[in-house]
Amino acid sequence: MYSDYLKEKELPIDKIFLDPNNPRFFEEDKRVPFSKYTSDKVQKDSLRLIQRYNIEELVNSILINGFLPMDRVVVKKVEGQDDQYYVLEGNRRISAIKTCIERYESGDIDDAELGEDYVEKLIESIKSLKVLEYSGTDEDISWMLQGIRHISGIKDWSPTQRAKLILDQIEIKNKSFTEVGKQFGLSAKAVGSLYRGYKGLQQMENHPELRYKAKNEYFSLFEQAYKNKDVRVWMQWNDDEYRYENEDNFRQFCEWISPDEENTELGSTGRRIHDPKHVRYIGNLVNRKRDDLIAEVDNFDISIEQAWGRAEQTKEYDWKTEVLRAEKAITNIPYATIRKSRDDVFSSLKQLREVINSMLEE
Repeated sequence: MYSDYLKEKELPIDKIFLDPNNPRFFEEDKRVPFSKYTSDKVQKDSLRLIQRYNIEELVNSILINGFLPMDRVVVKKVEGQDDQYYVLEGNRRISAIKTCIERYESGDIDDAELGEDYVEKLIESIKSLKVLEYSGTDEDISWMLQGIRHISGIKDWSPTQRAKLILDQIEIKNKSFTEVGKQFGLSAKAVGSLYRGYKGLQQMENHPELRYKAKNEYFSLFEQAYKNKDVRVWMQWNDDEYRYENEDNFRQFCEWISPDEENTELGSTGRRIHDPKHVRYIGNLVNRKRDDLIAEVDNFDISIEQAWGRAEQTKEYDWKTEVLRAEKAITNIPYATIRKSRDDVFSSLKQLREVINSMLEE
């Protein structure tokens, strides 16, 4: 139990440092060594990064209501330092407190409305805090504490952050979907969906030709791709290997979700797909066997929304799609197959030629 390693402690605010490796920042792709945790530059960078997460709301709340420690800040001693601690849980709250003190000392707080005495007493009250010190050795404790608090909705993380936490628990801690779900208040199905979506993104990140295009923001599209049966089958998801096996269709999907600088007139920054609902449109095209419309989207002739609209309007027999499918099947016959079964392949192609010639003569 994590509670066995937590003890109450009172610390001056200037001995409490923001965690530059806060799980919220994992998308920055940069780890800060312990030896630099307390440097002014690292702390200023951390404060700047965390200000993206509604810090101003907390600052205003503290100025009006004071600091209400309903949930204790959790800290851990900085390695090699006896009197310095970094935040495991509560980085937003500590950031807000430090911001209040900084503004007070620089004269940026308007105390005319709040009252000079009130502001002075408030600032004094937040210069020292009762916190919980963690003395355990779990390297993932910051992820775990924040995950338990936030992942079920107290303060939502991005879907990518949720998935990364779940992936680490499954692959590093060897936990099952059910175990992780119980830990974070999620169903095993929800855990599986997040995990498989992240594995799709990882496959793009590890692809020798596509990895430079991969971005964490694409996670929601990969999650939706797994959820959509038609798209999942189209890219041939292997649930034993947790990867897509149809290289051509997987590559096409990755190209569609990535920017194309030469074609920005359709979609967001040249991305054919930039919304989870677009994945559903792909599934619709695949289900209807509309290779013609897929080809037009691929060539930037029409947008994915236009393709979906045309597919909905066209319900009679679509001969053009069938011809395109036949052409694609012939074009994609592997050379090794032709060498191995040359006579059979040529015989079939000759029969097809006779059918085509017969139709052209009519």
